Amino acid sequence: MFDRNLIKLSLATTADFFEIKHFLKQHKESRANRSDLIYIVRYHTRLIGLARLVQMRDTIESQYWLRGLFIETDFRQRRLATHLLDLMNSDLKSRHNKFEIFAFPYVHLKQFYEENSFHSIRLSDLPLSLQNTYRNALKQGENWLCMRFIHSMNPTQKT
Repeated sequence: MFDRNLIKLSLATTADFFEIKHFLKQHKESRANRSDLIYIVRYHTRLIGLARLVQMRDTIESQYWLRGLFIETDFRQRRLATHLLDLMNSDLKSRHNKFEIFAFPYVHLKQFYEENSFHSIRLSDLPLSLQNTYRNALKQGENWLCMRFIHSMNPTQKT
């Protein structure tokens, strides 16, 4: 039986990195780098999902690529991915007045991303390095969308 009280969301620490590498490998996801911002969700002590942000190197400081958002199958449909995105956005808001997150979700996830304030964009709206990544993925048969989330704090807004 699922107990929501056993869910814990957090920004990963270096102590979590080995477990994250194993989790990604187990789920056939791409490898993480220590420079990535990784937000994790645990059920009791078990790692059951993560969101991985890569800071864009060829752009302004506050642009990120959501390189992965993954929840184990048995824990899906419980809003855990939304809670991870909320944690990620809250953390980034504490770091930046303005930031952008680019994502390449599969077509069947479009509604989920739209519900979480991502909007479809043109390929030309992506940073150059992500344009190349996206083109290469399409050549390999990936069925991805181009989406972006933008946060810009109003000057009168308080965090």
